[in-house]
Amino acid sequence: MTWIGLVLTGGAIVVYLGMLGVHRFTYRSWIFHIPVGIGVLLSFVGLTVGGPTWPAVLTWVLAAFWVWLMTYEMGVRGSEEQLRVGETIPPFEVVTTTGASFTDKDLAENAPALLQLYRGW
Repeated sequence: MTWIGLVLTGGAIVVYLGMLGVHRFTYRSWIFHIPVGIGVLLSFVGLTVGGPTWPAVLTWVLAAFWVWLMTYEMGVRGSEEQLRVGETIPPFEVVTTTGASFTDKDLAENAPALLQLYRGW
């Protein structure tokens, strides 16, 4: 079972990186959490029933890499990036879903306004 866990975890990461390297794809990255999670679970089970140690440890290392990769890709940096009441937003320029450019000055000119951000491609 430790081998199956290693193959699932490593395979999911390789497929994800391959798809990311070829083109920006529209698949949600959470889909890849499933085989990584199942792979880690199988490596734990395999290790408890007497399976080899090194494939399980390699699976855990790959899973830790996966967590780092997802944190890096999603830009999760922690609470220091959050605005607090009374703080002003930093200057920015974004592209809307219609393809138009939008800046912090546009937001101020159209105040009051609601700025909704979502992670997407």
